[in-house]
Amino acid sequence: MMTYDLFSTLYRLRHCRNVPRTVADLPDPAQRPALVAVRDALGKGEVLPAEHYFQALLALPAAELEHAVLDDSVRFLRELECWHGKATLTLLHEWALQCPMSIWPRVFEIMYWQARLMELRIAYAQAGRALPSEPWHDLSIVMHLVHLQSLSVLGQSALDWRVAQLLMSIELIADAPDWVAAWCEGDGPVTLPDRDLLLENASLRLEGLGIDMAWWPELPRHRPALFQRDDHDVQAMGMQLSSRWLFVGLKASPYGFCCLHQSAVSHLTWLPEVPAGLQKTLGALAQQRGLTDDDINEINSLFWQDEVYALIRQGSAQGTIVARIRDDLHHRPLSPAVRGNLVGMLMDCWERQDSSLRYIGVREWAQWQRYRCATMLLALPDDAINEKRLARLVELWVRQGKQAVWCRPLIEAKRHHSALAAVLYGAMCDNGWAGLERDVDKADAWYRYAVELAPPDGIQAFNATNCMSEPFSQALLLLSKQDGQETALWHMLCFAADAGYSDAQYRRGLFMSVAPGAFSIDDAEPWLLASLRDDHIDTFVAHYHLGILYAGQIKSVALEDIATTSETPLAYRSLYHFMAFLQLFLDHTDVPWRDEDYQQIERAMFHSVDVLCRHPELQPAFLQPLHRMLVNFRDDVRLTAGFTMLAYLYGREDSPMRHFDMAVRMIEGVRQLFPQIESIQVVHELLREQSENGQRRFDQIAATATADDLPGCNTITPSAPLNPF
Repeated sequence: MMTYDLFSTLYRLRHCRNVPRTVADLPDPAQRPALVAVRDALGKGEVLPAEHYFQALLALPAAELEHAVLDDSVRFLRELECWHGKATLTLLHEWALQCPMSIWPRVFEIMYWQARLMELRIAYAQAGRALPSEPWHDLSIVMHLVHLQSLSVLGQSALDWRVAQLLMSIELIADAPDWVAAWCEGDGPVTLPDRDLLLENASLRLEGLGIDMAWWPELPRHRPALFQRDDHDVQAMGMQLSSRWLFVGLKASPYGFCCLHQSAVSHLTWLPEVPAGLQKTLGALAQQRGLTDDDINEINSLFWQDEVYALIRQGSAQGTIVARIRDDLHHRPLSPAVRGNLVGMLMDCWERQDSSLRYIGVREWAQWQRYRCATMLLALPDDAINEKRLARLVELWVRQGKQAVWCRPLIEAKRHHSALAAVLYGAMCDNGWAGLERDVDKADAWYRYAVELAPPDGIQAFNATNCMSEPFSQALLLLSKQDGQETALWHMLCFAADAGYSDAQYRRGLFMSVAPGAFSIDDAEPWLLASLRDDHIDTFVAHYHLGILYAGQIKSVALEDIATTSETPLAYRSLYHFMAFLQLFLDHTDVPWRDEDYQQIERAMFHSVDVLCRHPELQPAFLQPLHRMLVNFRDDVRLTAGFTMLAYLYGREDSPMRHFDMAVRMIEGVRQLFPQIESIQVVHELLREQSENGQRRFDQIAATATADDLPGCNTITPSAPLNPF
């Protein structure tokens, strides 16, 4: 078996200027990213460092200016999002108050709401749902706001091209409000929606993100001069689609690359089909603006990459995809970012072959191809190896064994600028991996540095997708893929949980709840509850897990073995957590739920009814609140099991909350809604046979029941049970 230390040699040969021969073992404040220091100063109320930093970018030469403004503004927005939504907006408003002539805080607020639009659009795509058409939905509310903000600052600063670039992306994410086109074309008076009405219809999620404290400017009375164009301008554009904002951006741009690049990115990302001739048109505009060959190749690389994606979407043979990627890597002048993406796709292809091949020799060939891909990634410039590509290399390093040293130089080079790399290096010091001596103090120093780079509880930590942007969670998943490594990573997990990362808190509580004999549920419960975040539905599972735990459903913890100092019955605590879990989802119906969310909701209802059947003394406190929740969940076929079991519970002769008429109407209404589900029919017949006066009484009640007449909240008077803790 060959050694892969050649990776380390290759990396140092190609990056000798970036990786010093003697690497310091502790974080160096001098290498701390400048934007992190600017962020921390802004958090203390000092806005001048941020103002001076970004104003200095405007003095750069044209091409360098555009690249610097685009890259640093995107990076700084991520830094700003270390705070939750309202805190981020508060800082931006303070910046605008202290520097009233500055355009930067306004641009960053537009970028903030554009990022929220992207999150909403991605959430709907992941849930397989179409974009909502209601005029007062969250997506529409943010679209009104972001257009008002953008149009109010256009034509007033040297950043008009950046604002137009944002609008170009925004209008491909979702359709612009009707009044925008009327105002831009100057066709008569424009009627804007009422701000108070928009805020009144905002969801809890938008309220948490600060929609009520957003900057709502007045719409300018006159269009800026940027909108004026003659026939020569229109002919030079050669396009119709989003040409309005592309035209405005190019007219205001000192160079033009960023607007053309953003047009390519937005069309390829948000449209199902790329408009015909887009690449040719953007190439012609790039030639007109005098862009360098590297910049033109970077734009073209996006289209070449999309051609590979098209082969994957079409279900082409893997050999065809591999051949196309190899051809592009060898014969096309790809940008470093696209080259890294294609190499990652090639690694995926060999990964699938490695897992499916049965012959040892062929599998070794596939493994060797993956290591060849690793050498290609290591050959990229450091700034082209983002955290996603770093994770791919770490996965390969973990597969080989954590004592291999070839991945260490890359992590050493990136640890001062990447929170994930800092955590990985800390884990290496923590366990003596990759040729390092074991030193827990050094590990803690790098863990603390990672917390400084990516503080917990940022928007990234509870966005519409998941918690996996937390650096400690990423490192934990990467390092534990092969053999668990719970003991080796326990110190890192505890450090992250103490620092306040929600996913680490949940994982710590989860491990403590199932560790045989090491911990009790009282040890696990505070960490599970600490992991809850109101605006992140992924954290709601902590309540679900506690409900399961108290109900004795986890195999490693028997109900009678759970130690508790509380006098509250365990079943009562179980029902409380199930109800809290369901209520949190009801409060966040604006966030598209995924299949796993529906499954957990259904299981929570099932276990709630099961606990009530086993503990009828709790039915007066919980049965009707559970009924109230089921009324809200009734429209989805995957949640009918809860209604069916609730009908059975109301109809049981030994139930202290027996309500036979309600049980019959409920099961008949559900059966009419979903006649094809066998379990509903079984309970229907069971209740019919349990009727006190025979089947005739059941049939009389059922004859008057309809699917639209399920018992609702108007028949329920008791309040929800109190928190027993």
